[in-house]
Amino acid sequence: MFSAIAKQLPVGRIATPDDIAESYVYLAKNGFTTGSVVLIDGGAHLI
Repeated sequence: MFSAIAKQLPVGRIATPDDIAESYVYLAKNGFTTGSVVLIDGGAHLI
């Protein structure tokens, strides 16, 4: 199932925990970013 989904994504792979963590760390460090929705979906919303 994961392989089939990965082939459909523009990035060509399923996210790793590090992919998700990088976004959280960015939001935690950046005190000027508020009320944002960050899509961490490998471009799935584009297809």
